[in-house]
Amino acid sequence: MDKLETSGEVTRYSTNKYQSVSLCKWEKLQKESNEVTSKLTDKQQTNNKQITTTKEYKNNKKLLDIDKFLSWFNNRKGHYTGKVGKFKTLSNTDKNNLKQLRDSYEGEDFERALRGLYASQWAKENKMHNPSHFLRVDNFNKYLDTEAEPIQEEDELTRIKRERGWIK
Repeated sequence: MDKLETSGEVTRYSTNKYQSVSLCKWEKLQKESNEVTSKLTDKQQTNNKQITTTKEYKNNKKLLDIDKFLSWFNNRKGHYTGKVGKFKTLSNTDKNNLKQLRDSYEGEDFERALRGLYASQWAKENKMHNPSHFLRVDNFNKYLDTEAEPIQEEDELTRIKRERGWIK
């Protein structure tokens, strides 16, 4: 795990109760996989494309799963704030927005938009770090276009001091 973290392929956030691990170079891994596939013979390539298409469809359906999205959102909230989210349900509008966004964007875009949300001073001041706000298509696009610096994670000792109110 340390090797993956050192190479920048994953990031880790740990507390005394859980550990969150995020893939950082998913697009690169997908491109490398596709390059290997393209070197196969025509017949093998046709078969592999059919398999890949089926696999991608299944993965997208998994991404559309409300529970998977909420789990991801809650864990990422923990990554950005140090407190894991407790969101359990989405409205029908939220579900429809999620489906629309999943049809148009990749997982990397969701991560970038979420980083934009947590970088937004307005969203912080107005307590808008919630799935309903994030899933509105116009908000998602605004946060996707936000240039956000990667948020530095606190070390364990600093996080504990902050939670206990010893530092701000």
